[in-house]
Amino acid sequence: METKLAPRSAWSTIARLHRLMVCVLLFNISEVNAQIIVPYKSSWKYATESATAPASTWKTSGFSDAAWKSGTAPFGFGSHFYNTLLQKGPNNTTPHYPAFYFRKTVSIANTAAYSKVRLRAYLDDGIVIYVNGVEVKRKNMNANPNDPYTGMAGDSLTIDTLLSTSLFQNGNNLIAAEVHQTGQTSSDILFDLQLEGQTPSLFRYPYLQLASHDRMTVQWYTNVATTATVRYTTNPDLEIYQEASSTKNDTLHSVTLKNLNPDTKYYYNVGYYDGNEFRQLQYNPLVNYFRTLPSPADTSHALRFWLLGDSGAGTYKNPRPYKVRDAYLAYLSERNNPNVDGLVFLGDNSNTSPYEGLQTALDTTLFKFYNRPNDQQLLSHIPSWTVIGNHDYDYDTKYVHSDGVTYYVRKAYHKETAASFSTFAYPDSAQIGGEPTYNKKGYYSFNQGDIHFVVLNPPLIESQNTADNWVKPFVQNLYNIFSKNSIALDDTYNTPIDSLPQVKWLVKDLKSNKKKWTVVTFHLPPFSTIGHFPTEYDMKRVQEKLLPILEKPEYHVDAVIVSHSHAYLRAGMIRKSGAQARTTDFSQSGNLGRYPASRPYIKKSTETAYTYVMSGSAGRGWYDVNNPTDNDAGFPTNSSVQHPSTSVPPLDNLTGDNTTDFYHKQGGSVELVFKENRLDVKFIKESDVAPRYVIADSFVVMKDVNKKTNLTVQNGGDAVKLKASWVGDYNWYSSQQPNQILTSGIRELSLGPNSSSTFYVRDQTGYLADTFNITVVNPKPTVTNDTLIPYRSQWLYPLSAGFATKSVKLSEQCVASWTFSPPAFELPQKGILGLGHTDEGYKLPNQLMEKVFIVADRLWFRRSFILNGSTLTYANFKLTLVMDKNLATRKSFTTKVQSILINGQEVTIENTTSTDIANGREEVTYTLTNKGFSYGINYILVSFYLTPISPLVYPMDASKDPFTFDAQLISTSLPSAPPPRTNQFKLVNATLASQEVCAGDTVSVHFAALGNETDFSLVYEAKLVAPSGDIPLAEGTKSPIVVQLPSNIEEGNYKIKVTTKSAFMDQLESSEMKVKVLPKAAITPNPTISVWKGELFSIPVKFEGGGPWNYVLSDSSKGTSVPTATAIQVKASRTGTYTISSVSNSCGVGQATGSVQVEVKEPILSVGKINGFTSAPLKTALCDGDSISVAYSVVGPNSQRTYAIELSDPNGNFGTPVVLGTGTANPLRVLLPTSISESDKYRIRVKALNPDVDFTLGNSDVITIRKMAAGNFTVSKEAIYNKEEIKLNVALTGTPPVYYYLRYGTDTLRGNTSQAVLERTIALRETTVFSLDSVRNVCGYGLVSGNRTVTVNLLVGLDPLSVHGITAYPNPTSDFILLKSNHLWRGSLQWRIYHTNGKVMQRGDRKPLANTPFEINIGALPAGLYILGLTEGNEQSTWKIIKK
Repeated sequence: METKLAPRSAWSTIARLHRLMVCVLLFNISEVNAQIIVPYKSSWKYATESATAPASTWKTSGFSDAAWKSGTAPFGFGSHFYNTLLQKGPNNTTPHYPAFYFRKTVSIANTAAYSKVRLRAYLDDGIVIYVNGVEVKRKNMNANPNDPYTGMAGDSLTIDTLLSTSLFQNGNNLIAAEVHQTGQTSSDILFDLQLEGQTPSLFRYPYLQLASHDRMTVQWYTNVATTATVRYTTNPDLEIYQEASSTKNDTLHSVTLKNLNPDTKYYYNVGYYDGNEFRQLQYNPLVNYFRTLPSPADTSHALRFWLLGDSGAGTYKNPRPYKVRDAYLAYLSERNNPNVDGLVFLGDNSNTSPYEGLQTALDTTLFKFYNRPNDQQLLSHIPSWTVIGNHDYDYDTKYVHSDGVTYYVRKAYHKETAASFSTFAYPDSAQIGGEPTYNKKGYYSFNQGDIHFVVLNPPLIESQNTADNWVKPFVQNLYNIFSKNSIALDDTYNTPIDSLPQVKWLVKDLKSNKKKWTVVTFHLPPFSTIGHFPTEYDMKRVQEKLLPILEKPEYHVDAVIVSHSHAYLRAGMIRKSGAQARTTDFSQSGNLGRYPASRPYIKKSTETAYTYVMSGSAGRGWYDVNNPTDNDAGFPTNSSVQHPSTSVPPLDNLTGDNTTDFYHKQGGSVELVFKENRLDVKFIKESDVAPRYVIADSFVVMKDVNKKTNLTVQNGGDAVKLKASWVGDYNWYSSQQPNQILTSGIRELSLGPNSSSTFYVRDQTGYLADTFNITVVNPKPTVTNDTLIPYRSQWLYPLSAGFATKSVKLSEQCVASWTFSPPAFELPQKGILGLGHTDEGYKLPNQLMEKVFIVADRLWFRRSFILNGSTLTYANFKLTLVMDKNLATRKSFTTKVQSILINGQEVTIENTTSTDIANGREEVTYTLTNKGFSYGINYILVSFYLTPISPLVYPMDASKDPFTFDAQLISTSLPSAPPPRTNQFKLVNATLASQEVCAGDTVSVHFAALGNETDFSLVYEAKLVAPSGDIPLAEGTKSPIVVQLPSNIEEGNYKIKVTTKSAFMDQLESSEMKVKVLPKAAITPNPTISVWKGELFSIPVKFEGGGPWNYVLSDSSKGTSVPTATAIQVKASRTGTYTISSVSNSCGVGQATGSVQVEVKEPILSVGKINGFTSAPLKTALCDGDSISVAYSVVGPNSQRTYAIELSDPNGNFGTPVVLGTGTANPLRVLLPTSISESDKYRIRVKALNPDVDFTLGNSDVITIRKMAAGNFTVSKEAIYNKEEIKLNVALTGTPPVYYYLRYGTDTLRGNTSQAVLERTIALRETTVFSLDSVRNVCGYGLVSGNRTVTVNLLVGLDPLSVHGITAYPNPTSDFILLKSNHLWRGSLQWRIYHTNGKVMQRGDRKPLANTPFEINIGALPAGLYILGLTEGNEQSTWKIIKK
C-alpha cells in the first residue's frame, strides 16, 4: 500500500504557526489550578561534556553530579532563545555532541495532595525524561538504541502529559532528562521543563446545552478525570438544593437536570465527590445561572436568540470577536439586560490554523471569547447550539481510498472525529422535540417554545463506501475529498440528494413539524456576493439541491440562516411560487421591512416565503485598515467583493447605493426575537464610540396577519373576545362609530354586543388591519349593569394611621402591591368595617380612630376589581358608600370623604345622591365617568378625613362617635358596544397536594379564581398561617403555587392562605396539613456496657421529630426505630465509644447527640481433637466416607446452640465449605463425604448455627484424607470368533497404589499399580466369564463392578458358497443372524430355517442392494440348534446355528 504524505517543506508555514500558537495555548491552559513543582526557567545540573553517556546510574539519586555544571533553563544553542548556552561539541566544533544530560532534585512535601502531575517541556530534537530513575516520557527518539542521534529533526517540539503520583515520593525526587541531536551537524538544540502538581480544577468552565422548559444540560471540562455533580436551586444562596450526578470518571462532564419548572431562574454549581465530600469547582451567582423556557403551551413569551457566524479568530491581532461580543452586550445593557434564551454558533467555530477542528482551536476561539471567568463567562448562563462549518472538520492523515492508497485529507468530512462532535451535546434522540437522528453527525432539530430549529451539515459524507468518493490535490500532497454521498461535496456527477440519510431525515422532520416558526440553519450559503460565490461547487449544490426541498410550501420554512462568508447580507423576504423564479420583496417593491417606519414583511403559513440571513462576521473578516497585511480573512480590496444586487435573486440593498463597505468592513452579530407570529431581526455591529454598538439593520416579519374573521354568538350580551392578529400597537373601532377610537393600546377586546356588529383593529401606521364581523342570533334589547364590588367585600385598611401615615401618597398607595410582610402596614377585613354599631363585619380599634382624628388626618380603604370590557364600552360607574352621618350628637370627630381614586387618579363625579338609612347612616351614590378605569385589573381607594370636634373629647366613645365604611360599585354599559358580563371575583377551593409534609418541603397549593375568566394577569401569594403571624411563602400567577415551607418551623398542623397580591381582591385559607420536622436523637447517659462481640444490647435513646426513625451508628450498623421506642438494639462489634452517626425520618437527616462506652469481649469457637471411627481390614488411613468424631471448645456466653461441622476445600480454604453434620453434642460424630477429592490440606472447623454472638472460628490443623479404591473393567467385544483377540481395560480409582484381582476362565490377572487404566490383549477359544473380584488400597477393600461374559462364536457353515466370502454371524445368537458377503449379491435370495426334525420354522425372500449385509430375525424361535439354508441363484449353502 502506498502512503502519500506532505514533505517537510509543505509544512513550514504550519510549523511557524505552531510556534505562535504554543504561546496562546500556554496562556489558555494557565487558568487551570496547579502548584508549580518545577517551573520553567529553573536551575539544573548538566554534564560538562556529552561526547559519551555518563554512568548508567546518572538518572538516579545515588549518582553524584558534583562535577556537573549548573545553569538556568532554557538550555540551547542556535536560533532558539536560551538562558544557558551549551557547547555544540568538543571546542564548540563539529562533530556535535549526540546528547546532553540534565538533572534536578526537587522536594515534594505530600504527593497525596495531587491527583496527577503534569509534565510539560519544549525541546529540539529528541528527549527521554526520567523520574526517580524510571522513564516516563520519550519523544522523537531513534528506534535503534545503539544510535545516539535521533535521525529525525524535531523543530520546537512540545510535551504535555499527565504522570501518576505513584512515580513520586514524599521528600526528594530526581528529575532527569537526556536531549539528543538529530545528527552530527545539527544547527540547534533546546531544552526546558516544568512540573505541575494538579488537583481537579476547571479546564473549561460550565457551558449550557440542550435547553428546554423542563431540562438543562450542564457540561464542563476538568484537568483530570473526576465524577460530576451539579447542585441547583432557585435561590442564589444555594443552601437548599437539588443534586444531579454522573459517576463516570472523565475530563468531559455532562449532567442533565430534569423535571425543572418552566420559565424559572435557577442557580447552580459544579463539582465532584471526593469520597463522601463534595468538592465545588465553581459557583458564582452572577454567571452560574439559567432560566428555563416557558411551557410549550405558553406561546405568549418573547424568545431571544443570538447568532454568531464565523466567530473565531485566525490571528491574535484580530480584536473583532471581542468587539462584536461587547457590542451585543452593550445593546442588551441599554435594554435592561433581557434574558437571552439561546446562542447559535453558525459554524467555523474552531477556525484557527493549524488547529482547525481540534480541541485546541475551541480553547483559543469559542471558549476564549465567550466563556472565561476573567473576561466574559457567557456560556455558563446562555445555552448554546452549534452548527458544524467546513473549518470545524479536522484532518485525516490516513484516509484509505478505494484504490488502496492512503491519502492525507485536509477536511475529514467522512468522519466525526473533530472536536465539535464530542464537545457539544446534540439532541439526537429528540429529547428537545423534533425528529431523532440517533447519531452525533452534526445535523439535528429541536424546539424552543413555538419555534422549530433545524440544523444541517451539508458537507457531511455519511456513507462509508469509499468507491463513491474521490480526492483531488489541494496543495502539494494535501488532498480534498469529494463524494456522491454528500449534499455539498459532489463537484463532478451532480448526484441527486434525495436518498441521503440526512435528507431523508430532513424531510421526515419537516413533515412532522407543527410549530408556528421553522428556522433552518447551516453553514454554506446558497447566495453570497462577498468572499464566496454561488459558482463555487459546494454552494451551488446547496442552492440547486437543498434549497428546493426547503422551499416546498408544505414545509413552511420561515427563515434560512447561514454563515461562511465573512460579511452580512440578507433578503428580508424571498418568495417562490411553483416553477417561477425566486423574487424578493425588495426587488419587487423596495420594501426593507423596517417596521414601523415601513411595511413589515408579511407572509402566510401556506406560501413559500422565507427570510434569508447570511451573517459571518462575528470574528473572521477583520483587517487593519492602516496596515491591510494584518488580515484575518478580510477583504481590504474589492477582488472578492460584489454588491448584493448582483445576486440571483438580488439581495437587499441596505444602503441605497453601490458601495459595499457596509456589509463587511465592521463585524457584527444577529439577534432574532420571536413573539407569537412576529419575528424581529436585528444586525448589531461593533462600534468604537459610545454606546459601543450600532443597530445597522433591522426588519420585522409578520405571519398570518390582516385577517377577516366572522363570529356568531347565540345571545346578545354574550362575551366575545376579539384579538388582533399581530404583536404591536392597536386602535379599535366599531362600525357604529368608524372614525372614533373605541379603545387603544390593548390587543384583546372583550365585549358583549347586544346585536350584530362589525369591529376593526388597526396599527398606528395602517399597515396592519383585522376585521371582525359578529352575528348575534338572539339580540338583546337592553343592557344589564354589573356589580363589580358588592357590599360586605374585603377591603385593605391601614393598621397604623394618623401621624405615622402623613407622608403616604394615596395616589401611589392605590396601585401598590399588597403582602403580609411583618411589620404589616395594611390588613384585609370584610365589610362592614367600623365601630359603634352591632353589624360590623370587623370592628376597627378605638386606638386607630383616635390616632387619625387627633391629628385630623386620613383613613383609607382600598381593594381591586376586574373590568371584562374596554373602558369605552361603559357609560358610567356608580359607587355607593355606606357611612355615618355627622349628627349633632357626635362628641369627638366628624367624617368627610376626602378622595376617591381609580388606578391612582381622582375620579370625575357626574352626580351625587344621598339616601338616609337606619342607625344614623346614609348611602351616598357617586356617578363616575370612565376616567381612570381600564380594561382588566383596576384599583380603587376611598379615603376619609376625620376632623376633631372642639373641645376634643378623648378617649372617644364609639356609641357617640360611630364610624362606618362599606361600598358597592356597579357598572353601566354603553348600548352601542356593551362589555361582557363581569362576575364578582372570588377565591374558592384552596387545597393542598399533600396532607402530611416535612418542614422545608415543597407543597403545591391549588385554588380556583372565579370572576377572572378572561385570565387577566394577577399575582397570587401563598402564606403559611402560623401562631406568630402569616409567613409569606411564594407567589404565582395561576394555580397551583408551589411553595417551600420554612425549615425552622415547629412540628404541628398548619394552613396555607392564598391571597391576591398585585391587586387585593380576596383571600382564602386551605385545609390543615400536618408538618413534620427533622428528627433528633440523644443517647441518654449510661455506665459502660460489657457484652460479647455480636451480642445484642440496648442503647437508651430519646427521639424527637416524627417517627419512625432510621439511624446509623458509629460502627456503621443501622436500623429503624418505631415512634414508641426508647432504646435501640445494637449488635456489638467493637470496644469503644458508640454514637449515632446519623438519624433520619421521612423528612431527611437530623441531629444526633450523646454517646455510650461499650466493652466488647471476643467469643471463640475452636476445634479440638479429631478421631476416626471407621475400621476395616488392611485400612491404614482416614478416607472418604469415614465416620469421625470432632471435639470443640467454646469461649462465650453459656447458651444452648446447635453447631455445624464444616470441611474446607482441598486447599484448606472455607470459601465454600461442606457441612458434614450438625448437633448439640460435644464431640459431634459425622461422616466424610464420598464425593470429596484426595488432599493433605483439609481443615475442619466448628460453626454455630444462628449464633447469638459473633464467634471467632478456630480451624483444625491440616488433615489428610485419602480416597477409597474402586475398580471397573470393560472388554472390547462380547462376541468373537474362535481365537479372535479382545482388549481388556481395567479402570482403577482411589489413592494409589491400588491392588486388584481379576479372574477370567481358569486364568487370573492380579497385581498393584499407580496407573488409572490397565490394558491387556487376550485371545479366546471358548466362551469365557470375566470377573473383577476385588480392589484395595490404604482405605482397605474398595468397590468393584460386576462381571462380563465373552461368547466365542464357531463358524459352522462349510459348502461351495463359502468360498465366495459369505459369513453368518454371530453364532450362537439370541436374536439376529447377519449375512455378509464380500462380493455383489447375485439376484434374489431365498432363505429357510429348519428344525433338526426337518420342519421349516421361518422363510423369506430378499433382494439386497449390491453387497450390503442383511439381517434375519430369529428372536421368536425357542433356544436350540437350527439349520439355515440360503439359495443364491442356482447355488445353495447351509449353516448350523445356535439360538440362545
